[in-house]
Amino acid sequence: MAPLIEIMKKELSKRQFKKMYMKYRTDGDGWTDDYWDHFFEKRNVKRFFFTAPETPAHDRMFISQDAISAHLFFMSSDSEERLFDHPGKK
Repeated sequence: MAPLIEIMKKELSKRQFKKMYMKYRTDGDGWTDDYWDHFFEKRNVKRFFFTAPETPAHDRMFISQDAISAHLFFMSSDSEERLFDHPGKK
């Protein structure tokens, strides 16, 4: 069975992906027009994926990329804080 994140993410066109980026971005967090131009207009990204925020608390936007794809997704501030915690940390 596919991981839950794989089931929830939706493939978008580049135009749709940009629309989601522009809708959810905040300049204060570094998601600027210049960032878009540098990482998406000037690179050969072929596939774009989007996972909508699960809840209103999931308000931290992230983009993960590999050589050919980009995935825009959201985390809550709590999940962001725990992202690099080692298993069993209290």
